[in-house]
Amino acid sequence: MTRYARTRRRARHALCVTALLLALPLTVQGAEQVRLSPEQAHQVARQALVQGNPQLAYDLALGLLQRNPHDGGAHFIIARAHSQMRQPQKGRRAARLAYRHATEKNDKFHAAQLAAKLAVEADRPGAAQFWLRRSLINLPDPAMRDRVAKDYQILRRLSPWEYRLNLSFAPSDNLNNGADSPYSLIDGVPVVGLLSGSAQALSGVAGQADLSVRYRLAHSKTHSRHIGLRYFGKRVRLSDAARDLAPNVQDSDLAFDYAEIGLNEVRKATTGSWRYGLSVGQSWSGGEKFQRSARINLSRSLPIGARTGLSLSTQLERLRHEGSRPDVHGVTLSGHFSHRTEDWGDWTLNLSAKRENSDNINADRDQLAARLSWAPDLSARPALANMAPVFTLGASTQRYDSYNAGLMVPGGRRDETVFGQVEVTLKALDYGGFAPSLNLRSKRSTSNVSRFDTRETTVSLGFRSTF
Repeated sequence: MTRYARTRRRARHALCVTALLLALPLTVQGAEQVRLSPEQAHQVARQALVQGNPQLAYDLALGLLQRNPHDGGAHFIIARAHSQMRQPQKGRRAARLAYRHATEKNDKFHAAQLAAKLAVEADRPGAAQFWLRRSLINLPDPAMRDRVAKDYQILRRLSPWEYRLNLSFAPSDNLNNGADSPYSLIDGVPVVGLLSGSAQALSGVAGQADLSVRYRLAHSKTHSRHIGLRYFGKRVRLSDAARDLAPNVQDSDLAFDYAEIGLNEVRKATTGSWRYGLSVGQSWSGGEKFQRSARINLSRSLPIGARTGLSLSTQLERLRHEGSRPDVHGVTLSGHFSHRTEDWGDWTLNLSAKRENSDNINADRDQLAARLSWAPDLSARPALANMAPVFTLGASTQRYDSYNAGLMVPGGRRDETVFGQVEVTLKALDYGGFAPSLNLRSKRSTSNVSRFDTRETTVSLGFRSTF
């Protein structure tokens, strides 16, 4: 390009910008008189982008911003110009400003989509996921939701980071897993006495937070390796009736926290995959250190046809309590069976057997558990299509061959538990890819030691990701 041609191009850019700012006829040597209104400048800038001239579009948008710094459309043009000029970092800032200053829902959607695209170009898939969720908040057409969700899934695979957060708030009639009777019985015989108020069921409200963060250390077609952190916290507020029953129990006494760090690896096999990992954790009860844990996991996943899967796993664990109580060593064997039907939705069955050994006879136990879940397919029923219910039934039994409840329990302690749960995700109230969920759960435990005769009913409100 000759010096004359470059000078002439700069003159044209200056002409457009100056005409925009002053809205008066202007001339330069070799150019015709031009007048541009702000609307015309927007149109010319967009046309320049279509024709592959991002510099002209950028200059025009700068002029628009000198006239009005809150012009969301001008910021959007600058972001697109930076994208065409392979300057994604600069474009990301302009896209953020375009989103902030946009006044129409459709404009906010396109600004968020552009911010996600620029984040990908800048190799920031995590930031791109954030902007895709913001685009969902301003979705102009519900039919576009599936496309955005698919883009999000692709970005999730690209990003080395993965975040999961579950929040719930629930009124409960048994916050402390207390007995449903004040009488302390063994096989129906009142040989111990009355239970204290703190050992009985206390009602109130519980709030829970479960946060997991994973970072991918390595990835290939045949294996992946992650390091993960998890935090679980529970806080309660006792009801007035509970405070009257157990005046010495404070809300903080029932607080519980758990933190864990783990390393996991998945390797593909000829069919299915292998998964193994290890983790260490620490729990706190009532603000005091309670228990340290170390776990090793190994599982094998096997597809059985196109709609059915089977997973078998084992876990070894060691639990060390604070103080002088003996350690607990456990081994768990479990199986997970899943099946998808065309008409009835998804079914899953979980079975597990656990053995815990300890010199503390009250921690030495055997446990068997089963759980069946059903997620019906409601897509053919428009009135219910925006609801995603999951129905669950479960049962468990555990046995302590030697148990001391102030005196040795003849034949040991035996507990049986059954529970039912209905969880409904209200997709119609989706906001940014998150939807509220309602959970109704009822549990009943019976034991030959009445301290462990418990019942609990909770209704909780939470939020979960819909993709």
